[in-house]
Amino acid sequence: MPFLAQDDVLQLLGLACVTAIGAIGLNIVTGLAGQVSLGHAFFLAIGAYTAAAIAGDPDARTIGFGVTEVLVWLPAAGLVAALAGMLVAPLATRLRGLYLAVVTLGLVFIGGHVINEWSSLTGGPGVGRQPRRRRCWATTSTRRTPSSPGTRSCTS
Repeated sequence: MPFLAQDDVLQLLGLACVTAIGAIGLNIVTGLAGQVSLGHAFFLAIGAYTAAAIAGDPDARTIGFGVTEVLVWLPAAGLVAALAGMLVAPLATRLRGLYLAVVTLGLVFIGGHVINEWSSLTGGPGVGRQPRRRRCWATTSTRRTPSSPGTRSCTS
């Protein structure tokens, strides 16, 4: 498939597949089992960060092992997310209704906190990306005062 499509199309297809996996899992729990679960994003994030850590660049500032074989990091991502689910399952199977919803929503907040604070894995807030820098420029004037004609304000 990679030789048949451009990189942006492959990225879109990958995102669609990940979203479909989350939607199917949510349909099974909510639709078929009748449980209210809000923690699917937590388990998707665990799998995504596992895949990124295994396939990441070993010389980067975040954790990376450099294993680029999809047959290695894809099952590993699923297994780590499944192990996290097995850790949560003893508590979650005893809960029903809104109590299950509150616990699974708490997982999302705990996961968000860990993602923001564990900077050696995630690079900190923003998933390791540098924030956008503001640029200011003038189109016809060299003066950068807001009242001079021909200047533009700062943009992101």
